[in-house]
Amino acid sequence: MLRKCLLTVSLICGLLWSASAQTKVTVTGTVVDEDALPMPGVVIVVKNNPAGGHAITGVDGHFTISVAKGSTLVASHMGYITQEKTFETAGDWFVTLSEDTTQLEEVVVVGYGVQKKESVVGAITQVNATQLANSGTTSVNNALSGKVPGLLSYSTNASGAPGENNESLMIRGLSSWNGNSPLVMVDGVERVMSELSPSEIASISVLKDASATAVYGAKGANGVILVTTKTGKKGAPKLHVNAEYSMSNPVIMPEHVDAYTTATMANVAYRNQGSFSSQFSDSALNAFKTGSDPLRYPDVNFHDLLMKDFAPGFNADVSFSGGTDKLRYYLGLGYVHEGSIVKDIHEFGETNWSSDRINWRLNLDFNITKTTLLSLKAGGNIKDVQGPLTNDSDKLISSKVVFGHMYKASTIVYPAFYPEWALDAYPDPDYPDEYGIRISDNQGHSIQNPYSFFMNAAYIRNEENRLNTDLILKQDLDFVTKGLSSQFKVGISSMYDVIKERAYLSNPKWNINWNGVDVGLDNPWIRSTSSEYVWNLKPYSVGVNNTAKDNKTIFYLEGSVNYARKFAKAHNVTGLLLYSQRQYNKGNDFPKRNQSLVGRVTYDYKGRYLIEVNASITGSEQFSPSNRYGFFPSVAVGYNMSKEPWWRKALPWWSTMKVRYSHGVVGSDNSTANWLYLTYWDKKSVTGGNAIIEGAAPNENARWETAVKRDLGFEMGWLDDRLTLSVDLYSEDRRDILTSPIVTPFVAVSYKDINSGAIKKHGIEADIRYKHVFPNSLAMEIGGIFGISENRITFYEDLPYAQEYQKKTGTQYGAMLKGESLVDDRYFNTVDEIHGYPTYSSSWSQNVVPGVYKFLDYDRNGVIDQDDLHAVKGSVYAPGLYSISFGMGYKGFSFNLLGTGTIGKYITYNAEAMVPFVMEELSVHKSQIDYWTPENRDATAPVPLFSQSMYSWGGGSVEPVSSDVTDVPGYSLGLDGYTWRRSDYFMLKEARISYRFDFTKRRKSIFNGLTLSLIGNNLFLVSPIKDMNPTATSGTTAVYPQMRTLKIGLSMDF
Repeated sequence: MLRKCLLTVSLICGLLWSASAQTKVTVTGTVVDEDALPMPGVVIVVKNNPAGGHAITGVDGHFTISVAKGSTLVASHMGYITQEKTFETAGDWFVTLSEDTTQLEEVVVVGYGVQKKESVVGAITQVNATQLANSGTTSVNNALSGKVPGLLSYSTNASGAPGENNESLMIRGLSSWNGNSPLVMVDGVERVMSELSPSEIASISVLKDASATAVYGAKGANGVILVTTKTGKKGAPKLHVNAEYSMSNPVIMPEHVDAYTTATMANVAYRNQGSFSSQFSDSALNAFKTGSDPLRYPDVNFHDLLMKDFAPGFNADVSFSGGTDKLRYYLGLGYVHEGSIVKDIHEFGETNWSSDRINWRLNLDFNITKTTLLSLKAGGNIKDVQGPLTNDSDKLISSKVVFGHMYKASTIVYPAFYPEWALDAYPDPDYPDEYGIRISDNQGHSIQNPYSFFMNAAYIRNEENRLNTDLILKQDLDFVTKGLSSQFKVGISSMYDVIKERAYLSNPKWNINWNGVDVGLDNPWIRSTSSEYVWNLKPYSVGVNNTAKDNKTIFYLEGSVNYARKFAKAHNVTGLLLYSQRQYNKGNDFPKRNQSLVGRVTYDYKGRYLIEVNASITGSEQFSPSNRYGFFPSVAVGYNMSKEPWWRKALPWWSTMKVRYSHGVVGSDNSTANWLYLTYWDKKSVTGGNAIIEGAAPNENARWETAVKRDLGFEMGWLDDRLTLSVDLYSEDRRDILTSPIVTPFVAVSYKDINSGAIKKHGIEADIRYKHVFPNSLAMEIGGIFGISENRITFYEDLPYAQEYQKKTGTQYGAMLKGESLVDDRYFNTVDEIHGYPTYSSSWSQNVVPGVYKFLDYDRNGVIDQDDLHAVKGSVYAPGLYSISFGMGYKGFSFNLLGTGTIGKYITYNAEAMVPFVMEELSVHKSQIDYWTPENRDATAPVPLFSQSMYSWGGGSVEPVSSDVTDVPGYSLGLDGYTWRRSDYFMLKEARISYRFDFTKRRKSIFNGLTLSLIGNNLFLVSPIKDMNPTATSGTTAVYPQMRTLKIGLSMDF
């Protein structure tokens, strides 16, 4: 019986296999292009059924595929028109694919126009709307980080405070000390990119070389960023809604050092300076250790006390677009709320930081006639920024000040506040009915109690208003000659800032006289503003007055004639002639004006041989009439050899090979003053009355700062451009940089800037990526960007008698010029070493003990002084940049990662982070615990001392945390490896995982699609710098921390 069953099963399987084999047909074939050249990499797949079979043509263009009888095969290749054929029987298929001009003519936004990507000869990188949306950030500046070769994004103030978290951008490194920020053009008009929402942007083009930027003349010296906002397209109305909720916490926070460790180190410092009577007793040390008396012997962790676990945030945007042949429209509205990481410790929550911004966009394109197009581009934003206020001031307290106090304040001298039970334990007879907490006074220390900033209940709310409007009229002039058109544009930008609300309320601060407690004093409480009068709380009042803070208006006018025509299906010619003028008004100041005339001619033959010539004549009121106008030309050539028939025949797998070179001159009129050729007179109060004072002396010979730029680029692609590589080598000579002149003290007048500086820079940047779409619909892309840039100051007006090694000439811009090094074992280990070393100043000899730094006598004159300061290696601007990206998608699922990093970056690790007890505050930080002792000579920090006067020879300054302290000895000293440190980092900048539900095939669904997303920013950081933001140009912990953000998002399409 079993044998019969097995035989039956075998027979059935055989019949099924035979039937299946009979329904299969084998198709062989060859795919060629219009020149009859074989095409490798063409995908052959069963239509609407990729699992039914697929094949890819080889180098010779051949393929073989077995498919079910009656299948329709599809032959597809990027940039070519798809072909298909149905096969009922086996056979051959000879396929000729024709170029799809609608796909090939991918355009890139360039200066004052667009060009076909294949014909571009400038160094231009374009970022699209999808890349911006995937970034997960609401800051356009931050969204560009890691996506453009040669674009450096960095933190100038290192702040992550609400409304302040916008990175600064720089293209291809530093070139001038008059500013290195690129020109930003939004829809062709100079504006501020950080005020836009990423959701309203269609694309961003970054122009880097002279060919791309010369048309901007005086504005293009530092590169140009072109932002194009979204417009409507012909079709049914589309509604898109997106909402995201976020939680943020600090990427890096200083670690708290407990009170017992701090007090123990303080005793070491007291002994080192001979202040034995100031030491903490054993009982006091034990109280610090056990926490038995938190009022008298506190252990205050201000960061933990004042900060929440996470800061909330929310953003949403909605857009509505569509159009007809006559009218296309796009309407967008966005909202962003950023909450604070600081707790709302006062009943009036307004004393905390917050930021709310509303962005809107309305773009209309109206075809008045078949040849006349009228466009309106309008947008703007309203931004409310709120935070604590200094009493009797109209200025928001900088987060840098507050967090500076949180970092530097004494942690063992006073509690942040005296709790309610303190009045029960120590009654105050002057206020017998008072209850609640009392804010602690700082007891004479330089640093204010950080808790008091938020308990004063003083706050300010500022409102920033932006309105940008452009009206553009484009007229085709084919009736004159084919390909001719004209365009006229009028743009108005207005900025108006007001103080919406402000409130003042100052609470008294208290401390307890512990000596009085010990002797039984009736009232041990001391009020910071003690008087014979009893203090009463003033009513809390909020003023709403809309006081104007600032207002600016910019008028822009542009007119152009354009020409674009193709002759004999091979010769492409374009031309542009454009005039523009701009006027900038600020308050009651005199307006500032400039104007320019731009010309451009391009030619290419079948996309193979390319040439472009640009020129700009720009006028600026900065200079006298004889030097007012600057001429800025450029020329670029390119050879797209992969377009040659012989190339495609010999190297069919090498799909793209283009070489381009550009050379040109761009300019800048940036200066510290206006109208350099004119002086001014001002009325000022002097002893005995008023006087008319002459301003800075004019410079009638001032002229344009110019930059000669060169760029050699290679664009390569293999395997139908699945693997691509672009490489650019560039150099720049910046000359006649405007700088403040050196004036002898015997001349009782200052001078305006003169042309007295030069910088050279050069570098290389590369962008490599691989992308592939598998037959099962799995798509993958991996990419990397790498760049190296080096600059050198070739001329600077240094002090004539300065030491050669202290001059800026020959150094990097951004280098540490007040540097110093350590010798031998880095520290003085014995008293004999101290007496046997070069002579120091008197301040040094009074405080030197074993364990302090042993400095290098750089000039070998036997004295350690400012003449020993010298340039040390490194720059705050990283010479090496890189980013790594990965993305994959499968049907509705997508996953993206982006990491960015630097090579060769340095940071100033200032005194309060390296030396304990700066400004004699009883505060210690983690980096200072491993300090020198006779048994620990390989320590990372010097011996604890309260006085830093031995470092005064190195010069000093201090961040504005206190009006009482304006100078810290040695604060500016760049000690190689200590206060001047390597700060390379790698940051997981972006991570996004999402899934899209597609409802387009459901007839009754109101949705076209619904997407759920989980997004992260700044999720992971690797750096040798552990207690401050290594991405910043200035190392400090006195700042609102950089934030790590996790978001959950929902978007819907209707």
